[in-house]
Amino acid sequence: MKSTIRTAGQQAEQFAESALTYEEQKRISLQIGTMLFAGLIWIAGAIHRRLFPEFESITGIIMCTGAIISSFNIFLLAIKGFIGHSSKYLMEQLVSIALLASMAKGDYQIAILIPLIMSVVHFLEERSILGAKSAIEGLKTLQAKEACLLSQYGEQTVQAETLAPGDVIRIRPGDMFPVDGEILDGHSSIDQSSLTGETVPEDVYAGCKVYAGTMNIHGTLKVKVTKKVGETSLSKILELLKQTEQSKTEAMRIIERYSSFYLPLVIIIALGVLFLTQDMNRVIAVFVVACPCAQILVSSTAMIAALAVSSRNGILLKNSKFLEVLGDVKTVIFDKTGTLTVGHLDIIDIIPSGEASRDELLSVAASAAWASRHPVSRAIIRAAQDLSFEKLEKVMESAGLGVTADTERGRVLLGNRNWLQNSGFSLPEEPVHYGPVVWVVCAEVVLGYILLADYLRSGAGEAVLSVRKLGIKRVVLVTGDRKEAAEAIKNELFLDEVYSNRLPADKLEIVKQEKNENSITLVVGDGINDALALAEADVGVAMGAMGSDIAVQSADIALMGNELDKLPFIIGLSRKTKSIIYQNLVIASSISAVMLLLAGTGIVTPLLGAFLHNIGAFMVLLNSSRLLKFGEAV
Repeated sequence: MKSTIRTAGQQAEQFAESALTYEEQKRISLQIGTMLFAGLIWIAGAIHRRLFPEFESITGIIMCTGAIISSFNIFLLAIKGFIGHSSKYLMEQLVSIALLASMAKGDYQIAILIPLIMSVVHFLEERSILGAKSAIEGLKTLQAKEACLLSQYGEQTVQAETLAPGDVIRIRPGDMFPVDGEILDGHSSIDQSSLTGETVPEDVYAGCKVYAGTMNIHGTLKVKVTKKVGETSLSKILELLKQTEQSKTEAMRIIERYSSFYLPLVIIIALGVLFLTQDMNRVIAVFVVACPCAQILVSSTAMIAALAVSSRNGILLKNSKFLEVLGDVKTVIFDKTGTLTVGHLDIIDIIPSGEASRDELLSVAASAAWASRHPVSRAIIRAAQDLSFEKLEKVMESAGLGVTADTERGRVLLGNRNWLQNSGFSLPEEPVHYGPVVWVVCAEVVLGYILLADYLRSGAGEAVLSVRKLGIKRVVLVTGDRKEAAEAIKNELFLDEVYSNRLPADKLEIVKQEKNENSITLVVGDGINDALALAEADVGVAMGAMGSDIAVQSADIALMGNELDKLPFIIGLSRKTKSIIYQNLVIASSISAVMLLLAGTGIVTPLLGAFLHNIGAFMVLLNSSRLLKFGEAV
C-alpha cells in the first residue's frame, strides 16, 4: 500500500512547489510591470541620445524619469521605514541612498538597472532555492472544497464551508475528508500522513473519529459532521503554523536590536571611502553591497525549513521555544496513560459486591462512562456494547478522579478508590493489580469494581534510550495510576524516578520541583489531565493532539500522532536548527565584511554589487535548506 499510494502530504508539497500565492503573483506582476516600463524609458533615452546628441538635457530628463519610476517603490518603503523607525526596510533605505547618489552624479543608467537586477535576484531567492515555505502553504490544498451531503432529498453536492455539526456526508474512495467527523457506517482505511506523518494507513469503522485533510483510501463511509470547516483540526494547524512562522526567535530579536546601529555604521564607512578615494562610484557600491539581505534571513529561513520538516512528520511547533529551550532540556517527565502506554485499556475482570451481577455492574458503569472520553470510560463502553444501558449525554467529570452521573436508578459515581473513600464510602479490600481499578457506586450503594490493564506503547523503550543518548540526564514518570503499575513501568524502561497516585494539581507541583532542582524540563502528556503540567513546563509536548483543543492550547509542541520516536526526532531537529542559525550568522557577517572591503577598494562596481550583494543571502538559504534533509536522515 505504501509503495502504490502517493500520500496527501506528498501531493500537497508537489503542488505547492509550482504554485505562487495570490499576494506573490500580485506583487511580482507589479514589480515586473514597473521594471519593464522603466526599462523601455531607458531604451528610449539611449535611442534619443544616439539620434539627437545635441539635446543631452532632454535625454537626461528621459533617463531621470525612468530612474524615478524604477526606484519609486524602493523610495516609498525607505520613507516608510524612516517615519516608522522600522528596521524592516533597512535594505530599501541603503539602496535609496545609493540611488540618490547615482542620480545626483547623473548616472541614471545605474539608478534604473540596480532596482531591476535586485528585483530579479530576490525573486529567484524567494522561489527557487529553499521552497520550504511553499511546503507549509501546501497544507492549505488539503482542505476539500466540496462534500456529498445526505439529506431527505438524497445526495447533494455542497460547498464544504456550508456543512454544520450534525450533517451527514458520504465519503467515497479517494475523497478527502472536508471536515472533522465521526463514522456512522462503513469500514475503510484512511491516509493521515498529512497530519500525523504516519505513512501506514489506519483502519476505521463506525464510531471512529476522522479529520479534515485526511484521505479515504478504499470503502465508502457515512460520516456525521462534528466541526465546521473553520473549527477543524486542519484549520487550527494552519493557523498555528502561521503564528509560529511569524514568531521571533532570540537570534531574530538580537539582529533587530542592533539593526538601528547598522545604517549609521554603513554611512560612516561610505563617508570614509569618499574621503579617502574621492570616488562616488565606490560609495554607491558600498551602499548597494551593504544591503542586509543575508542577516535578515539568518534565522527566518532556518525556522521555515524546520517548520516544513516538522509538519511533514506530523509535529506542530507553536512558538519559538522549539529553538530557544528544547535543545537544552535536561529532564523529561512522561505521563503514563496515553503517553508511555497505548491508552487503550481492556477490562480484565468485573468483581461485583453484594447482590449485583457482573452485567448489572457493567451497564451502570457504562451509563456514567458514555459521555466521557477518558480511556477508562472508553474501555467500559467497548465491553458493554452488547448490553442495554442508559446513554447519558451529560456527566460531571473530575479530572484524575472519576465521573458523576444522574441516572434513572440514582446518582452513579465511577472512579478511583481514594476519591470514593474521601466521598464517605466504605470500600472492601481490592486485589493487588498493576492496572487501573475503577469502583462503581449507584444510589449510595457500592456495586463493586472493575479491573483494567494498559500496555506499553511500541517503541517506548527505544524512545527513552534515544533521549538519554541525546544527553537527557533524568527521565521521570508521573501518573495518577497506582504505585504497582508505575513501578512496573519504571523497571521495564529503567526510569530514574516515578510519582504515582498523583492528581493534575500534584503533577503541576512536581514539574515546578523538577524545574527548580534539575534546570530545563520537558513534559510529555496527552494534553487532557496533563494540561497544567504541560503549561508549566519549560517545554510542553502533547501527544495524539489531532482533534484535541486542550492539547493544542496547553503545549508548546504537539505531536499529531502517538509515535514516541518523534520526541528524540524533534529534540535533534531543534539542535540542528540552532546550529544552522549560528552558521548562518557567521556566513552572513563574513560575506558582508568581504563585500564592503571589495566595494571600498573599487573591485566591486555598483552594478556588480547589485548581483554580488545577494551571495550572502544565497549561501544562507543553501545552508538552511540542508535542514530539509533532516527527516530523511533520521
